[in-house]
Amino acid sequence: MNTELFKQLVDQSQIPTLICLKNERIYENQSFSNLLKTAKINIDEFIEKYLQSFDSTIEINLNDKNIYFYIFKQMIDTSIISYQIIDVTEEQIHLKNLENSLKSLHEIDKQRKIFLENLSHELRTPLTGIIGFTDLLKYTDLSEEAQTYLEGLSESANRMVETLNNINDFTLLTSENNSVEIQEIDVYSTLKTLCDAFYYKAKAKQLRIQLIGEVAPEIKFFTDTKKVETIVKQLLSNAIKFTDKGKIEVSYEVTEDLCRISVKDTGIGIPEDKIEECFDDFKQLSEGYNRQYEGSGIGLSIVKKLVNLLKGFIRVESKVNEGSTFTIEIPNAKEKFEKPEVSISKTQGNNILYVEDNYLNQKLLQISLGKKYNITLADNAEEGLKWIKEKDFDLVLMDINLGKGMDGIQAMKEIKKYPKYSKTPVIALTAYALANDEEKFLKEGFDDYIPKPYTKDEIISKISKFIYK
Repeated sequence: MNTELFKQLVDQSQIPTLICLKNERIYENQSFSNLLKTAKINIDEFIEKYLQSFDSTIEINLNDKNIYFYIFKQMIDTSIISYQIIDVTEEQIHLKNLENSLKSLHEIDKQRKIFLENLSHELRTPLTGIIGFTDLLKYTDLSEEAQTYLEGLSESANRMVETLNNINDFTLLTSENNSVEIQEIDVYSTLKTLCDAFYYKAKAKQLRIQLIGEVAPEIKFFTDTKKVETIVKQLLSNAIKFTDKGKIEVSYEVTEDLCRISVKDTGIGIPEDKIEECFDDFKQLSEGYNRQYEGSGIGLSIVKKLVNLLKGFIRVESKVNEGSTFTIEIPNAKEKFEKPEVSISKTQGNNILYVEDNYLNQKLLQISLGKKYNITLADNAEEGLKWIKEKDFDLVLMDINLGKGMDGIQAMKEIKKYPKYSKTPVIALTAYALANDEEKFLKEGFDDYIPKPYTKDEIISKISKFIYK
């Protein structure tokens, strides 16, 4: 192409174009001249400011507006360079809007987490008293009528806790903060404990829970125990909810490579065209004002997400009016995640300091443990530290939200600074019970964690890990 023809083509172009020879201007079209005139900048200043060290996009102020241009650099031969300037203002504005939207979404997500954390805490605090005192009533002589009232109260409170736990689990699994904590799992003991925990719920519907399976003693299986517990809890709860007669069968098989757990019921079953939908968020078989079964509709969604997190898979076999079988298979994570065992040293003693700002929670613990341990109560961190100096304690129970002054984390760290208490177990006893809170408090330095609400047996079991009489 000859020079004149090339100039004609450039001059006719609506794209501002500049031709340079060794960074010296040799030709620019009318569109380029108009751009510089509007921007109130001369050609030499433009070359020095933008072309000598440009990357891609530049910002020019035109008529008090920030206009963005993309400079397209093209070698015509070894020494001549063509610069084409393309207006990308709309694209840049769109990009900035997307960035602002992303920031807003992050802020909304942050506020949502704070709201859920506070909501969970505020609901769990009164539930601690309701469930705790309800649990204590079981150890008293009650009339048959009072026993019926107690069972109704207990069932309602436990259902609220179950719903709270489901919301917490679901919230964590839909965020980016979920992680896997691998440890050795005793499959039989874990499943036996869970089946026992659901015994009375099943008995209320005249259902039996049967556990079948065995594990060769030489097999060591590693996975996230808490997540497996949550999976089986959800499956058992689901099986009991949708079964009115018959039994629930929990079977398991453990090999060197995988753990297979099945929960089989004799319930209503799932229509074939609804099986895939049952894992959808908030999906229920019966919906609307006349739905037959209560629940939030996220139980099986949680199961699917947890199984995926453990690199396993789940399958469903079901026939309407005959029942359903949910089977999960989880790989052994021994090779990839095996961790050294941490032993807990147990000491003799029965003196416990409980730092808690809620009077009812203080009273509940005093009644629950007062006959077995010597309990000293402190209303806040400062009072707790005062007792630490004056008495000797074998274990400390610490609430996290203590109102004014230091919180429970700060108080625990202050206690650990005293040489005689550096090895004393301090347990977080708190209503902060989102799915990742336990991991957070253990990383801060607590020796164990008890979420509120709790029962008498649960808290004694935890304390017994560290001290004995």
